[in-house]
Amino acid sequence: MRLPSPRSLFTVLALGTLLSGMEASATPPALSAVFTGCRKVEGSGLTRAVQVDTDQQCTLELRNVPTRAVLRRAELRSEVQWRSPQGKTQTMRLPGVDLWGPGAKADPRTLQVQQGPTLGLLVPVYLLPMTGRLYTAVIITGQLEFGQGRPTSFKAHLPVQAGR
Repeated sequence: MRLPSPRSLFTVLALGTLLSGMEASATPPALSAVFTGCRKVEGSGLTRAVQVDTDQQCTLELRNVPTRAVLRRAELRSEVQWRSPQGKTQTMRLPGVDLWGPGAKADPRTLQVQQGPTLGLLVPVYLLPMTGRLYTAVIITGQLEFGQGRPTSFKAHLPVQAGR
């Protein structure tokens, strides 16, 4: 796949400056992930779906995050889902894992801050148009580790704008 800049297709650029120095006192509850929209990297306006052949940043809100939790590590895996001209739905897991945490680099321009039980994730997305594919979703599966708690996971479906 061709990307407009030298980075992976889906990357967590930053997951937050989360009340630095505080620890979670309990294991995090189950997270729910809500897709809130995408913005073009070079443009304005919020879209309610991922657009094909557009360099964009999409926001996920993770809910039920412990209030004083410190995010230590995050792993994201991505899949794309499409329908063939025959109407068959197919899913392909993209290679690699996007990491945030020790040893990973974050872009300071995209830091998201935890507000109460909600944490924002900013995920760059670029879908290359391919003949015979009508993209239907981008699926992000993540595993987060807070403080001394055990890892907790989430799965988010980002819809793709119809017609491309």
